[in-house]
Formats: sequence, structure tokens, C-alpha cells
Amino acid sequence: MLFNRRIVAIPLMLVVSFLVASTSSFAQAVIWAGGNGPWFSNPSNWSLSIGGSPFLPPNGPGITANIGTASGLGPITGTVTLNGPVNLPYGISLGNGAAGGLIVNSAANTLTAGTMDVGFSGPGTSTLAISNGGVVNGSYVYFGATTGSSGSATVSGAGSQWNVSTQFLVGDNGQGALSIQTGGAVSTSNAIVGAFSGSSGSASVSGAGAKWTDSGALTIGASGSGHLTIQSGGSVSSAQGNIGTGASSGSVLVTGAGSQWAVTGTFLDVGFGGSGSLTIQNGATVNITNSTGGLGTGFIGTNGGTGAVTVAGAGSQWNMDSLEVGSGNGSLNIQNGGLVNAGSTFIGTFGGSSGTATVSGANSQLIGYQLDVGYEGQGTLAITAGGQVNDVIGFVGAVSGSTGNVLVDAGTWTNSDLLDIGVNGTGGVTVEDGGDLSAGSIEVGGNGILNIDPATVDVSGNFTLDANGILSLDIAGITPGLFSQLDISSFGLFHGTIDFHFIDGFAPTTGESFDLINALGADFSDATIQIEGLEPGFQYTGTFADGHFTLVADNNGVSSSTPEPSSLWLVATALAVLALAGLRRNLKSRSEPVQGLV
Repeated sequence: MLFNRRIVAIPLMLVVSFLVASTSSFAQAVIWAGGNGPWFSNPSNWSLSIGGSPFLPPNGPGITANIGTASGLGPITGTVTLNGPVNLPYGISLGNGAAGGLIVNSAANTLTAGTMDVGFSGPGTSTLAISNGGVVNGSYVYFGATTGSSGSATVSGAGSQWNVSTQFLVGDNGQGALSIQTGGAVSTSNAIVGAFSGSSGSASVSGAGAKWTDSGALTIGASGSGHLTIQSGGSVSSAQGNIGTGASSGSVLVTGAGSQWAVTGTFLDVGFGGSGSLTIQNGATVNITNSTGGLGTGFIGTNGGTGAVTVAGAGSQWNMDSLEVGSGNGSLNIQNGGLVNAGSTFIGTFGGSSGTATVSGANSQLIGYQLDVGYEGQGTLAITAGGQVNDVIGFVGAVSGSTGNVLVDAGTWTNSDLLDIGVNGTGGVTVEDGGDLSAGSIEVGGNGILNIDPATVDVSGNFTLDANGILSLDIAGITPGLFSQLDISSFGLFHGTIDFHFIDGFAPTTGESFDLINALGADFSDATIQIEGLEPGFQYTGTFADGHFTLVADNNGVSSSTPEPSSLWLVATALAVLALAGLRRNLKSRSEPVQGLV
């Protein structure tokens, strides 16, 4: 049963970027006079006004610091190196009308600033560099605070830290860039990359020991454009994650062995009302573990948004308790040995939603307990070119009003227990080109079709074809492998239509036989046999004996078939017919019941 949806709480963005010169009537602004130099040592480097008398280097309550200031004489730029501990509860502004820079490069020289603007206003890019064990602490940080402004920061080296307790916006209304490099660490709460409309933000976590820890929801693209790269062994940890919320776009790339994003709370949302993408490649890992004991869930395309996730390459993994692909419009692509491990996967979750998933390439895998393709909405799954899907129970068209479509094309789908196809909703499964479908039991419902084109389907338990359901078996020749087979280890109950479809121009000659259905026991008394792909006049005998249903040609057939369209189109067409015509296709070939074959 699908669990209750949670409400995503995007952090309230009381984003009032502090122009340090006017933050508070109680704060006195101290301005850097320009050029490069140390914070302390030369009092003439600081003043209370442009060109004013020297003032003590800013430190302590009631004072703010401006580095990079506009003046009537032109921009006053410069970079200051911290050479002693500084505590500015009222904060610091880098770039207030002109570019300003700050370097913190010693553990002995810690900066504590209530609010920090890295690029408040004006042209140029203001910069902050934390290295060699330097430490910066604060409450509020804004990169690119106003429209047209730009700020960047780098945190690198063992012991280098930036700890921000309340708000951290990379790209507030302007542009922001954050780089966390080998050994550097950033700690935030409810950080946002690309906060407001028109803003853009980027963040990179790169190298062994590089780490970004967020105690709340880390949002990449809130109303602006945001991008996060985790690479070369870097790591990110957050309680929740949002990629592309509202009218925004967000993208995350996690790449390289040892690179990871650990979501320790309830969810990671890719495309929540906006456009979001997540790429996990080259051995990287994303985990949603929910340390509180509830479900850790991945959402792709929710709340009317569009989301896309790609997991590619050997060792690349996305692990979680539950996955929803398309509560709005979502797509999942697992390729080239990637792995997605989810306890339950729902593709096309809610009414009106659309979800697609592709598992392609050798050792590419989707693993879980339950798989629903078309839960309440429309879902499509393609397993191709050696891709593998493994689950315990599967539902194609799970709920009334839903539509599910699965293609197994030279791939493998293993259901260790039950597979339902179109029992409640409308569902279709096609197995072709050496594809392998196996299940503990299969039920093809009254709104379902199983198309075996040619391939073999193995059922270790019972097989049921409900009234109005369709089982289609393709025949392209007399050689094994050119005709379809349904192998049932227990009992087969056939109440619907069995469609024998001669394809690729093949027509049988008198006496040729095809062993198509094998079962320990079977009841065909309510089944209807249909022949497709041959001109009228073909005569045949169908018998079930010694556990085999065999079709024997009583005369020479004449092909009427044309080359087959793509299998996904075939299934989609069949599903439309099922829905509109009550599962009975009006074929020009003969339809007749098989009586007493028990």
C-alpha cells in the first residue's frame, strides 16, 4: 500500500541581505581603505568614511566591516587577510558597490560574523577564501545578495571550516559560487543554492575529506537556478534534499568512486514543482536512510514538476526504502551497470501523472520488494540490452484508471512471487528478442495483455488468463527460439483470448507443429483461440496432452503479415484496444473456442 505523502517544507527565506553600512542604527560601519593587506597592524587601512580619518580595525559588538566599496572617486577594491581573531556580531560585507576579498588561512585567526554578504552589490566578484585550518563562524550568509551582484567562496585544506547556523544562500538575488575542496568542511542548516527568481548558484564538493553537512533540507534551485557537483571523493550529508522547486531549475551531479550524498531524513525530491535532475555516475553513491526510523523516499517529478534521474556505470548506486517515479512527470534511467535499490517502486504514482523508467545494459539493475508500473497514473518500464529488474511482487496497471506498460527486450525481469498484469487497471507486458520474464505466478486480468514475441516466459506456480484478457504468442519459424513458449510449472487456467500470431512473413506448412504452452495441468475450456498473420483458409488443430499445448497445421498457411512495428507501439496499441473494445480485437482471421482440453 502506498504510504501517505509528506508535505515538503522549503525553508522560509527571510532573505534580508544586510548592507553592512546600514544594517542597524546601532552598528557603526568601518570601511577598508583599499588595496591588499592584513586586518590588523596598520590602522590607516580602516576608516569610518571614504577618505576619512583612520579608525581602529573593526572588532567587537556595535561595528560592521565593509571590504570593497563604491565612492564618488571610483570603486575601492581590495583583499584583506585575517591576522588575528575577529568577532563581529553585526557582520561583514564583501563587495558593497565594488569587489572585496577576505582570506582566512590560520586556525589561530578565527572569524565570527553574525551576517556575511559575499558580494552584496555592484560589479565584480567578491571572494572569501578559507584555507590551512582557518575557521569562520556565523549565522547568516548571502552570496550575490542583490540583483547583478556576484560572490564566491573556497574552503580548502584539513581543518578548514565554515559553520553557519541559520541561513546560507548561494545565489540570493544575484550569482553565487561555493567550492569545498580537499579537507574543507562547511556546516549549514536549510541551505539553498539558487534562491530567488533570476538568481543562479553553484556549489562543488571535491576531493577526499571535502564535506558539506546540512542539518535541514538542502535545496538546489528554489526559485532560481542551482547546481551542485560532488566529485573525486567529496561528500554531502543533509536531513532532506530538494532539487528544482517551484519555478526553478536544479541539477546535481555525483560522480566518482567515494563521492556520495547521504540523506538521513525522510526524502530526496527531484523536480518538486520545478525542473530537477540528478545524475549518479562512475561509482558514486546516493543514499536515503532516514535515521529516524521511518521510510526514506526518493521522489522524481512531484507536485506538477519534472524530474529526471540517471544512475550510470559500475558501482554507481541509489539506495532508499521507497521510490516514486512520476507523481508529476518523472523519468529514471539506469544504464551501464548502475544500480537502484528501493524497497518499493511506483512508476506513474497518482492520477494524471506520468512516469517512465529504463534499465539498460549489462548488470544494470532495479531491485526491490514491490514494483508498480502505473499505480494510479501512467507508467512505462523498459528493460533492455541485458538490464535486470528483480522484485518479489509486481503490478502492471495496479489501480483502476491506471495504465502500465512494460517491455522486456533482451533483458531480464524476475518476480519471485506474484505478477499482476491489468487486473485492476490497464496493463501490458511484451517480452521479445531473447528477453526473460519469470514469476512465481502470473495473472493476466481482463484489462491485460501478455505479448511473447518470440521469447520464453517461465511461471514457477500458476498462470491465470482472466476473461477478456489476452495472451499473444508469436511464431516466426519452426526452430526453437523462433516461436514463443509459456512454461508453467503448476496449473494454467485460460478464460480469455489466446492469440497465435505468425510474424515476419512466416507461414506453416501441413504437419508442422509448435509446442507453445507447457503446464503440469491446464483448463482451456473457456479460452478463445485466434490466428493472426495468415490469410483466411488456414486450418489447424490445437491439443493439450501430456502437459503440452501443441498447434498443428492441417494445411499450408499463406502469410498476410507485414513487418512488425516497434514492440512498445504494439503494446500501447493493444492497451488502447483493450480499453475501448473490451479486450476483443476484431480480427479478420478465425476465432473459435477450444473445448475440453483439460
